[in-house]
Amino acid sequence: MKAEVDHLISLVDTAEGWCQSLNSILNSPPTEFVESIIKANVDVESIFNQIRKLLNDLKTGIDELTNNITNIITNQIPELFTGVKNFFVDAVVGELKAHYYIIDGNKDKVLDHVTQFKTQVHEVGNAFQNRDQTLAQAIENKGGLLSSVDKVQQSTDFKLRDSPHMIEEMRIKEIHLDIAFSTFATGTRDFLLPIIGTLRMVAVEITQLLDQISMTVKGVTNISLSGTIPGFFISKLTDYDDKIRNYVNNTLEPIEEASALIDGFRKGFDSMIVNFPSLFYNFRPYVDNAILSVSDYHNVHLYNLAAIAILDEMKMLFEDVVYQLSDHQAKAIDELRFISEKVLANMTVLEEQVNRVTLN
Repeated sequence: MKAEVDHLISLVDTAEGWCQSLNSILNSPPTEFVESIIKANVDVESIFNQIRKLLNDLKTGIDELTNNITNIITNQIPELFTGVKNFFVDAVVGELKAHYYIIDGNKDKVLDHVTQFKTQVHEVGNAFQNRDQTLAQAIENKGGLLSSVDKVQQSTDFKLRDSPHMIEEMRIKEIHLDIAFSTFATGTRDFLLPIIGTLRMVAVEITQLLDQISMTVKGVTNISLSGTIPGFFISKLTDYDDKIRNYVNNTLEPIEEASALIDGFRKGFDSMIVNFPSLFYNFRPYVDNAILSVSDYHNVHLYNLAAIAILDEMKMLFEDVVYQLSDHQAKAIDELRFISEKVLANMTVLEEQVNRVTLN
């Protein structure tokens, strides 16, 4: 940008040189011969000086803008990561630890419940087999007392503990990221937008001054020497008109190039102002991913996915168990079905609690 401003300054210098030459020819014979008829002068030196000052202001503003952007990159963005990470560690990880403490206890209860159910199924199976053999022997002996029924492990009520943590699921991470990122975005916007706005105003002012010079120079072409008898002969006997037009064209060429270039600056600043919110919107996912990387939560997420997969398989198995134990007349089988439903319910609770800390 500063190189382009230097090019603008060189264009202004070139245009001013042609303006001075144009002034010289306007104040030289044969114009002096008809001085009482024509008064023409391109006095725009003060405007050129204003433009140079504004272009130097533009370079200073660009330095300020780039220095502030460098400060954001080297200081504020690292601070953003550190700040969000600390938020994450202090709040999210604290919640996760408390939540996982409850999950760990509930996991043990589910495993104990499954183990007890396994023992009960095994013992009921043995009891049915023993009862069947006893009946067969009684029939073979043509009657007699049946032996007592085998003992079966008594059921325990495995009630899982509710977790008051991670109710917002992983939105707690989003909440803390929102707070930190919003602070960063607001501070950066207030830091940069005033500078960009000032640079835009400078570009607009330079454009207006260049237009003013252009209109002044173009006005010279309206001079006509043919309106009077002396002027008519001067116009016919000299190339004075052609010289004026040539100097005017040479003056306008760098002015028009400079106008197009400074208008590009103005459009660029407009784009920066308009697209500033989108810049931060597109930047946020990178921050989110980086926070997950520095906090190692991605590994936690993978473990959670594995746990969910295991729980899903266990639930499918027990759903089949419940189905297989349904519609039986034996009360022992009905009781086993009732217990298997409780096991399935506890698995569902555990799965819901693990799901709270799994990224969607």
